[in-house]
Amino acid sequence: MQPRNVFKALIIGGSVGGLAAAHDMRAVGAVAAVYERSAGGMEARGAGIVMQPEVESLLVRLGMSARSVGVELSERQQLHVHGGATRYEAPS
Repeated sequence: MQPRNVFKALIIGGSVGGLAAAHDMRAVGAVAAVYERSAGGMEARGAGIVMQPEVESLLVRLGMSARSVGVELSERQQLHVHGGATRYEAPS
């Protein structure tokens, strides 16, 4: 069996669509990076994007788990208007 070709995907926009795109890219073997623009610093706010019980129930009926459709976030990088960048660990 031949190894899969690894490619990189840059996804602009971290909304539900951007996260879904990252998930699909990962499913076909890509290393995906999601970029989101924010006027201020990126901070943990509220609960974030959460899975409603109805969606989890549907996944169970389809033989899937919530974890199987998740995308892990390990770090954030803030790109500044004048070219600098700040990297930091994502909140757990």
